[in-house]
Amino acid sequence: MSPIFRPECPDYLRPYLADRQQPWDSEYADLLYVKAEHDLQRRLRPRLLEDLLAVFGPHCCYCESYAHPGHGVIERYRPRSGRPGGGHSGHYRHLQMDWRNLYWACPVCNRYKFNRFPLLGDAYSDMPYLITVANESPVLLRQL
Repeated sequence: MSPIFRPECPDYLRPYLADRQQPWDSEYADLLYVKAEHDLQRRLRPRLLEDLLAVFGPHCCYCESYAHPGHGVIERYRPRSGRPGGGHSGHYRHLQMDWRNLYWACPVCNRYKFNRFPLLGDAYSDMPYLITVANESPVLLRQL
């Protein structure tokens, strides 16, 4: 597996960094989730695609095959909703737009991964990003 050298978070994604506890359990959680998804699909997608292609090249983060910019997908390493066996608390909605959680993938790997996120041990969903990374042991890819 080729190492990935990710630059600092682009300025336009800084508001989405999950560096502190987010209000995902509040009554506004669904509104925040919808707003972030809308921002990604409409406003931020072209810039984000350009930045992800600069990091990964046109290669899938999992299989390293060529993932054409028109056919590849923005992959959330920790899935935005659901995690088998995780129930309601097994989601990572607060990380859906965090720069460190966004990867470039081919459609085949994205389809097979879906919302799966196998771990050795417990999940730390709804926690700030650095606490999550420090305490979880993912099986798919190791983050350094």
